[in-house]
Amino acid sequence: MKEKIFYTTGEIARMLGVSPTTMFRAIENKQLAAATTPGGHYRVSREDLEAFLKKNNVPVKVLEPDRAVNLTLGLPYIRTSPDHGTAFDRAGLWTADATNFLEAAALAVRLAGRAKGQAWRAEAACAGTPG
Repeated sequence: MKEKIFYTTGEIARMLGVSPTTMFRAIENKQLAAATTPGGHYRVSREDLEAFLKKNNVPVKVLEPDRAVNLTLGLPYIRTSPDHGTAFDRAGLWTADATNFLEAAALAVRLAGRAKGQAWRAEAACAGTPG
């Protein structure tokens, strides 16, 4: 069973780059669903936060900045790409992270397997990888 994740208004505010008061108001105005703790504090489930973000057109990369992937539809071939900017702030610092790239590649492989009617398994994909 998947563990339920909850966020405080402060955590959500930091993710979105807004004040905690903004999130408090969204909850008070019933724009964002939240549970109340015995101490009177709000907690927002991941599912409710995702619904809020989708309804308000906030990018998914706010929640998963290292795993977000772009998928271009309407092309005669599969095109995926990492969902990140140019990372000029990391240039020359050797702090790059390949997670976005690997997620984009894995999605492309899964989609290609579906197109051919074959399931993709991580074990099979990693079988030839040393280590």
